[in-house]
Amino acid sequence: MNGMPISGTYIILVTRIVAAAALVSVMVYLVPRYHKRVAIVVASLVSAAAVGFLGFVVFQAGSADLNIGLDGWYRHILDMLSIILGAIFGAWMAYGNQKRRAHA
Repeated sequence: MNGMPISGTYIILVTRIVAAAALVSVMVYLVPRYHKRVAIVVASLVSAAAVGFLGFVVFQAGSADLNIGLDGWYRHILDMLSIILGAIFGAWMAYGNQKRRAHA
């Protein structure tokens, strides 16, 4: 991976995980009830959006005959996986925090 340095990989990974986790956490905090259902639905929607964006890139690359190199595919797949991981992590943390707050 000559075009994507290791530090770039970490930056992409951390920023996407934090952004997705923050988005899902805020959505779970905004809904006063049904935290588990909201966490599952929002994490699923964010994950579906990440997969949909990768599907869009694949469709555009195929239909426009774009030549995306290995570095480009690596970056897009890393984006998708880190957003999905961040959504799951955010839903888990927000639901656990709301569950503990409800018992207190």
